[in-house]
Amino acid sequence: MLNYTNVVFANDLRLFTRQAMSEFTRDYQVMLSVSLLPNNQQRPRCVIDPALALSPSGLLLYKNLGEAMELWVVRELWYILDNINLYLQRPELVVPGINASEKTLSEKRTSLEETLWSLKEWERVRGATDLSRLNLFWLGDNLRESLLPKDREPEIFSDWEFLARSLDNQIDRIPTNDVLTLAFRDAVALAASLGSAFILTYQLPSDYEKNLPPDICKTLETWNIPCTYLTENDPVVILEREYLRELITNTGLAQPFWADIHIVILHLVVPSGLPRTELKNNLITNQFSSQETQYIEPENNFWANIETFWYQL
Repeated sequence: MLNYTNVVFANDLRLFTRQAMSEFTRDYQVMLSVSLLPNNQQRPRCVIDPALALSPSGLLLYKNLGEAMELWVVRELWYILDNINLYLQRPELVVPGINASEKTLSEKRTSLEETLWSLKEWERVRGATDLSRLNLFWLGDNLRESLLPKDREPEIFSDWEFLARSLDNQIDRIPTNDVLTLAFRDAVALAASLGSAFILTYQLPSDYEKNLPPDICKTLETWNIPCTYLTENDPVVILEREYLRELITNTGLAQPFWADIHIVILHLVVPSGLPRTELKNNLITNQFSSQETQYIEPENNFWANIETFWYQL
């Protein structure tokens, strides 16, 4: 079987021959039968994009998907909710694409109203609900403030911390005060740390109409991380899409497929031969250097070897 540490996608699909692609598809089907079928103990691991979490459907997804998936919350979402009074006054800070020139004033107003409603709902539910009952997991500022599955080793926290820090180097080269950029960083680093996890995100209606990628993919591309669209005719997409649709609808969540919410699955491809320990050693060394800004040479940069793939659910 082809050896990949993440959900089995090719390191570079464009270079595959037809024979290799056939082998890849066969191996992926075997992996799905092991890790995704309901009669297996391991549930699919899912990280919900914070932009989707703050959409009108976000809270509904969190309340239900934990029944069928190992569902992860990114730390930046908790930061947003901890400072909810700020974002209730300035919801535009957490609205994807709010400053897009092609958006009409009416569309911007609708986006702001929906985000305000969602923030208020999150505030209400967070204050009245034991979130651990929702089968949610997260990484906080330290292990004591994190909630991990029983079978998850605590090393995931250091893995995630190192990967998030390495992405900060990418972000620093494109100065931004965008809160969602930091949230995307957390989501991508978390998915990479978890291994066989995907990110659940969505397309804005305007992006869906033009077949443009979700905002998280647009951000990844500014970090020089390729984000490739997979059509519904891709044999692996057909297989996984059918399974995930059935899984989601079985939790009572048919609504997103009927409403104008264009849900997207985003996979990270993490090559098995990537020297993650080398990345850690570089970051540890730089902590004690005299330089104010840490920098990792391109050949040692974890993210220079990552590709991502997305498709519409």
